[in-house]
Amino acid sequence: MQERSVISPSLLCQRNYNLQFATVEFPAATHRAADIGKELIDKQVVLHGYFGAVRKTGKFLYFSSFYDYYSNPPHPLKVVSLIDSLSPQITKAAHQILGSLHRFTPVALRASVYKCAPSKSPEKRKFDEEVELRVKEVIPLNSVSESLIYTEGTIFPPENRYLQLRTNKELYAALRLRSRTASECRSFFEKNDFLEVETPLLFKSTPEGAREFFVPTRKGDGTCYALPQSPQQYKQILMASGVPRYYQLAKCFRDEDLRTDRQPEFTQLDMEMSFATSNDVMDMVERLIISIWNNVLGVRIDPGFKRVPYWWTMKNYGTDKPDFRYANHRIKSLHEALPHLAKAGRSVEGFAFYGNTSNYNPDQAAELLDEFKKENPSVKDDNYVAYIVGSGNETQAYIEGGMELWHEANLANIHVALWVHRPGAIVIIKERRGHYSGGNTKLGLLRTALLNKAIEKRLLQGRSDYALVWVVDFPLFSPTSADEPSQPGAAPFSSTHHPFTAPIAEDIQLLGSSPHRVRAEHYDLVINGIELGGGSRRIHEAALQKYILEKVLKMPQDKLQQFDHLLEALDSGCPPHAGIALGFDRLIAVMMGRNSIRDVIAFPKNAKGGDVMVGSPSVIPDEELRAYGLRRS
Repeated sequence: MQERSVISPSLLCQRNYNLQFATVEFPAATHRAADIGKELIDKQVVLHGYFGAVRKTGKFLYFSSFYDYYSNPPHPLKVVSLIDSLSPQITKAAHQILGSLHRFTPVALRASVYKCAPSKSPEKRKFDEEVELRVKEVIPLNSVSESLIYTEGTIFPPENRYLQLRTNKELYAALRLRSRTASECRSFFEKNDFLEVETPLLFKSTPEGAREFFVPTRKGDGTCYALPQSPQQYKQILMASGVPRYYQLAKCFRDEDLRTDRQPEFTQLDMEMSFATSNDVMDMVERLIISIWNNVLGVRIDPGFKRVPYWWTMKNYGTDKPDFRYANHRIKSLHEALPHLAKAGRSVEGFAFYGNTSNYNPDQAAELLDEFKKENPSVKDDNYVAYIVGSGNETQAYIEGGMELWHEANLANIHVALWVHRPGAIVIIKERRGHYSGGNTKLGLLRTALLNKAIEKRLLQGRSDYALVWVVDFPLFSPTSADEPSQPGAAPFSSTHHPFTAPIAEDIQLLGSSPHRVRAEHYDLVINGIELGGGSRRIHEAALQKYILEKVLKMPQDKLQQFDHLLEALDSGCPPHAGIALGFDRLIAVMMGRNSIRDVIAFPKNAKGGDVMVGSPSVIPDEELRAYGLRRS
C-alpha cells in the first residue's frame, strides 16, 4: 500500500458543511521528473507536479507534458493517456480528468514508464526521447480559477508575482542560482573558520549616512527602533567580543531613492576578520569569488585581481566603477592640446569612440550621436562639445557647446591626444571643475551612457567575460551633497563611506590640518562596471574613533552619545579588524547577466518602494496609530 501524505487538516473539518474541496490525501512521490529514464522502463512511478497543455488526437488518445520544479530548467516529460474498452475504471477516470484539467493544476500522477521512439520533430525534442509516461491515475490537488488564462506568451503583472515565478524560467532560475550561491558561500566560510552570527534587526538610530526606517514602540514616550542600514556596528562589537571571523547573509534597510540596483530592503554578504589587514580581506574575497564562479557557474577566474587607486580610475574612466572590458575608450586630459586653457587653470578632458562592429560607419555614428543627445539632456550644459570626426561640423559643435575651445590649429592636437586616427569617430569633450569627488564625473557618466547606447544599437560588440578590479585609496571624507543624507556635523564634509573607516596610517597627521587630503583604507570590488561591494580596515581604537567623530566631523554631543556603546567596546581591548559587505542581490544579478536586482529577488519592491502583490506599505488605522503615540500630520 502506498504511503499517503495528508495536507490541510482544516479542509477535512470543513467537509462537515457539505462543501466541495480538492482531494487532501494523495500518494507520496516515488521519483522526481528528472529521475525518469530508461532504467525505469516497465516500472510504475508516482510524481507530484503539473501538466502542460493537453493535445487531444481523438476521444481515446491525449498527449501532454508533465513537469515539476526540482530541476532548472523544469524537466518536461512526455505524457500519453490511451484508453480502450478494457482499461481499468481508474485509468478511464484519469483520462477524463486529464482532458478537462486546467494548466497549473497541482496533481499527483501515477504512471507507467514506457520506451518510446525518438521524435523526428525538432519542436518535440524538448522531451526525453527515450521514455514516456502512460497515465494510470490523476489526482487533482486543487482547482485553478477559470479566469486564469495562460498561453506560452502570457506575461503576468507584478500583482501576480507567484505566476511570474511559476511561468518565467529566468526568474525561477535566479531563485535556484541564489540558493546555490548562498550554499557555496556558507561552505566556503565554514572551511575558513568563519562563524555565522545573526545580528539584530531591531537596532537604534545612529547617524551613519543613509536614511533609516523606524519602528515605533507602544511605550508612548516617542521611542523607536531603527532597522539596520548594515550590521556594521554589531560586527565590530563581535570583533571586540573575541569572535575571530564572522559572516552572515544579512538583511539591510535604507530609505533611499530607488534605482535598478537599489531596494529599500536588500541582502548583504557580510564578513569581518579580527587581527586582519585590508590585504587579508581582499585576498579572502578573491578566493571566495573564484570559488563561486568555479563551483556555481563553472567559469574560471584568474587570481590576483587588479588594484587601482580612486584618483586613477576617476581620471581614466570618469567613475569609481570602471569596466575594464572597454579600456580602449578612456578619458584623456587635453592639457597639452589646449595650452591656452591650461595656463588659465582650466581642466578639459575628452574621449573618442569608434564602434568595432562591421556595420559601424559615419552615418551610423551620426544616428548614434543624435539618439545619445536626445536621451542625455546634459549635453546642453555649458562647456560641452560632441561631434563626429570628418563630418565638417566640428566648428559648429564647439560654438553650440559654448566652450572657448575652438581654434583651428588645435583640432589636430585634440585628435592626437584622443588617439583619433580615422573619420567617423565620435569625440566628446567637457570641462571639469574642482577635484575628483563622488562616484562619477559628468564626462564619465556621458561616456558610460554612450558605450551602453552603442552596445544596444550593436555598434559596439558587447562582451560576456568578467573583469574584476579593486578600487582603493578613496578619500576618507567627501564634500557634503545636498542631494544625499550625511552624518550630522558642522564640518563641510562627511565620511565618504561611513565614519568607522580607518585612515591610511601615513595620512593620520593630516586629520587636523587637511582632512580633505586624507585617504581611506577602503576598497571597493568592481566587476564589469558594477560595484559588488565595499569594505575597509576599521578604526579599532576608541580615541581615534572619538577624535574623528567629534573633532573632524564635528558631531554635536547628542549625536556623539549615540555611539557610546561602540566606543566602550573598542576601549575594551578590541583587536585590529577589517571586513567587507558584498551586495548579494547584485552578485546574483551579475552572475545571471541581469541589469536590475529586481529580477533576482523573489518578492522585490517596485520603483515606488511598494509591493503591489500584497499591497505594502499599507495605511494604518488611526486607532492603531494612537497605540504607538502617533497621529497623521
